[in-house]
Amino acid sequence: MSVAIALTATLALSGVFALVAVWMPRLGLRKHPLASLVVATLGAVFAMATIVVLIGAPVAFGARPEWWPGIVTNYYLAMAHRVIGGPYPFTWTPEWTYLFGSLMPLIALGAVVALVAGLSAMPSARRKSVVIVTVACSLLVAYLVAGVYAAARTWGGIPL
Repeated sequence: MSVAIALTATLALSGVFALVAVWMPRLGLRKHPLASLVVATLGAVFAMATIVVLIGAPVAFGARPEWWPGIVTNYYLAMAHRVIGGPYPFTWTPEWTYLFGSLMPLIALGAVVALVAGLSAMPSARRKSVVIVTVACSLLVAYLVAGVYAAARTWGGIPL
């Protein structure tokens, strides 16, 4: 349950932040489409870099391939523990999973910023914006699918 709440909270807070940053009347990026394009690109790169770090961590620490579904779940449990104070299995998981799992909200933040800023830049740079918006949507779908998987695995409690 805590993973689902944290997943919803990170998406909602990322959305509010992105909308305020882009649509704010005086300081927002809405009136500056080229700056919106730069911010959208940086948001997508930020989210993808976070995914690369999260995928690279188990490889660097020597995790076996059969552990990967559990690592994804532990990443989301770490995110839930950081965001809403949910339970986390500190006693039987490696400490690096908590450290790297705490980076999970950065995927949502980068992808949502890329999506909103990319939509804002659409009138001036249509082709580039379409690519960025497509990448951002793909990142959000991957984040949601993995989050729903982790929420389903932890719905009745933390798995051993």
